[in-house]
Amino acid sequence: VQASGGAGGARSGEHRRTASSAIERNVDRLFSEKIVIFGDQITKASQQAILSGITKIAIKSLIECIRLSTLNLDAFKLINVSIVFLRSELAEKILGEDSVVAFLLDEAQSAAADRCCVEPER
Repeated sequence: VQASGGAGGARSGEHRRTASSAIERNVDRLFSEKIVIFGDQITKASQQAILSGITKIAIKSLIECIRLSTLNLDAFKLINVSIVFLRSELAEKILGEDSVVAFLLDEAQSAAADRCCVEPER
């Protein structure tokens, strides 16, 4: 049994804090309002609807890839910056304001924070 002092105790304290914040995020995710990702918009045959559907599928795939990975701090920062850039480009040039895409991008950022092996600065 390891004593609570020293570097090992500090690491376990960080791990507990990280684990508890991850659990809180998961509970919030469970009880959050459910959003229909692929609704009536896919059945429409417009360019906007098709781009929206493809974008949502791609972001869902990104989320699953992130959830299967372990990220160091540099990878977390790169994903975070990429998502911020993607959010602005999608809103300005391709899809306009889409609450489902915004929600999925938030989920991707949350998944990256959960999978980062170092506690990211917020």
